[in-house]
Amino acid sequence: MKLIAYMALVSLLCGCASYSERQAQAPWFTLESDRSPKEVERCLAPKLRDIAPRVTGGPDGEAQVYSFVADPAVLGTVTIIPDSDGSRVEIRSVVQGGVFKKAAAAAESCR
Repeated sequence: MKLIAYMALVSLLCGCASYSERQAQAPWFTLESDRSPKEVERCLAPKLRDIAPRVTGGPDGEAQVYSFVADPAVLGTVTIIPDSDGSRVEIRSVVQGGVFKKAAAAAESCR
């Protein structure tokens, strides 16, 4: 219940941002890993779903993107991108606390 109220408040404060608008933002969190994108995704995806059960994932080119949605707004995204030496995880979001701080900690644990 607390999470729903938090997401509703954030969506009211930020207006309605679409997926493309959120992805156009500079990431506030970037993590580089020696692990392949698939390995990072296998580790990170279940943790993101534990943090926010309504998170949705899907491909965007070569990247895999998980979106945190409070209809109709996209509050934030976690993107797993192939990199020359492994992969890179980027987080873009309205706020840097709450579920997104937990998502950053989850990404760190999957490094």
